[in-house]
Amino acid sequence: MAILRDAPALAASYSSFQFTKRFLISYWGDKFYNSMIAGSVAGIACWLACYPQDLIKTRIQNGYKGSTIQLMKEIYSKDGIRGFWRGFGACLTRAPIAVAVSYFTYEHSKIFLTSLADKYY
Repeated sequence: MAILRDAPALAASYSSFQFTKRFLISYWGDKFYNSMIAGSVAGIACWLACYPQDLIKTRIQNGYKGSTIQLMKEIYSKDGIRGFWRGFGACLTRAPIAVAVSYFTYEHSKIFLTSLADKYY
C-alpha cells in the first residue's frame, strides 16, 4: 500500500517543486526564498496526489480487518467520494509548511556543503 501512496506523492512533490522554482527564478530572479515558496506548492501537490491512498493505509494500520477493496467500498457507501478526503483540510494546514521547510533546508544545505567542498577540496 505504501508504494501506491509514495510513488505519486513523491513524483508530484518533486516535479511541482522543480517547475515552480524554475518559474519563480524566471519571474523575479534567483531569490533565497524561491525554494520555500516552491516547497509550499510541492507540499500541496504531494498530498493532492496521495491523500486517498494515505487515508486507506492509515485505516488499515489502525486495525481494519477486511480487504482494501472492502474498505474502499465502505468509505464510498458511507460518505461518497468525499469520504476519501476526510481530514484533508487539516493536512493542508501542515503540509505546505513542513515540505517548504524541508526543501528550503535541503537546497541551502546543498549550497553550503558544495561551497565547503569547493573551498577545501
